[in-house]
Amino acid sequence: MIENMIRNMIRNLIKNMIKNMIRNMIRDMIRNMIRNMIRNLIKNMIKNMIRTMIRNMIRTMIRTMIRNMIRNMIRDMIRNMIRNMIKTMIRTMIKNMIKC
Repeated sequence: MIENMIRNMIRNLIKNMIKNMIRNMIRDMIRNMIRNMIRNLIKNMIKNMIRTMIRNMIRTMIRTMIRNMIRNMIRDMIRNMIRNMIKTMIRTMIKNMIKC
């Protein structure tokens, strides 16, 4: 009778230990999974942020480069036009002077 009780107690103890071990293992696995998911999410967010920052920087750089190129082209065109106008004016003045 007492032997049976002791045997049952031991059996129940072992059962409970195994149950607790399994429960703890599962809990740890889930905790680690969640931690890893969050870590990966944050990593990906940062990666995407950096990528978009770089993309935007490059875009604005190209935009300003094109803007400056166009501005310089227009300035040079106007300068050349004015220079040519002055040259022709001087030429005609000299011609007119010679004619007189």
